Amino acid sequence: MMFKKNLSALRKFTIILFSIAVGATGPLSPSQISNYRRDGVILIKGLITGRMLQNAQANINQLVNNSNRSTNSYRFASIQGWSTNPFLRSIAFNSDAPRISAELMGLNKTRPLRLMKDALMALSPGDKSCGWHVDDKFFWPCYDNPELGATDEGVNVWITLSPLLAREGGGLAVAPKSSRAIWREKCRKFIGTFDPTNLAGNTCELATLSPKCHYRLESMKVLHDMEPGDALFASRYLFHKGEPFDKGYTKLRYSIRYMPADARIFDNRIEAAIQKKRLTNGSLLSATGTYYPQVWPRSILKERLTIRLGLLGKHHIHRERK
Repeated sequence: MMFKKNLSALRKFTIILFSIAVGATGPLSPSQISNYRRDGVILIKGLITGRMLQNAQANINQLVNNSNRSTNSYRFASIQGWSTNPFLRSIAFNSDAPRISAELMGLNKTRPLRLMKDALMALSPGDKSCGWHVDDKFFWPCYDNPELGATDEGVNVWITLSPLLAREGGGLAVAPKSSRAIWREKCRKFIGTFDPTNLAGNTCELATLSPKCHYRLESMKVLHDMEPGDALFASRYLFHKGEPFDKGYTKLRYSIRYMPADARIFDNRIEAAIQKKRLTNGSLLSATGTYYPQVWPRSILKERLTIRLGLLGKHHIHRERK
């Protein structure tokens, strides 16, 4: 009864919250899509602007300043903020990021898009960051697509919330065409990002594990000058790394991963969706429901309300690792 009352009370507010699209970009041009298919990455200027950007910056600066959390690589790191933080959720659901990702993957309205995992990170001067890598199965708990150059393999949207100058470092270095390279899987094997037993264990250590792959990627490296709200849209399999820097201020970034709803979930042994929804390895991503919610062509009311009401539970992202 209480749940129904809460649903009724929040229905109107939630519909407004999730239905307003705040985006500064129009449909992608044929050349943008062509460049993405060729390089596995494109830069979109002004993905988020105005109040959406300002609110996110203010909220995230406060989070970072009030937190003592850090990793070996970052001043601050937080996963799945969309589930509890309305400012991050607004970006992940309501910006143009889902639409552009769907365009790049060639999806249509019969193949919806779902939100996978996000990451909010702050990189400070002297932080190690993460070396050349393709994100591991923790971030992409879906089966790999063995086809080089597949269009629907997943898109990672990397948004800067701080000004970035390539010459100063602190941004995201990318290796265009690496997601389509015939040596892609060979270099991935060194860091084990296809291996369900390696959840971030060796992901950042390519320079040590394969200097040859590391130097190959360094020779391909591209860094962009970016303003707050600009975004890189990259293939799931694009090699990338955080570019360290020695002086200046802490730089904020927010990344979001999207997959088609008909992707197959991969049990990486810590996925709460597998356990809570009683799914099996290979179940459709759409079967995870609110754990990985639909965001395009439209979100689903029941999923929106569950998220808004905070009913996912504190272990909705992954089970405790043993």
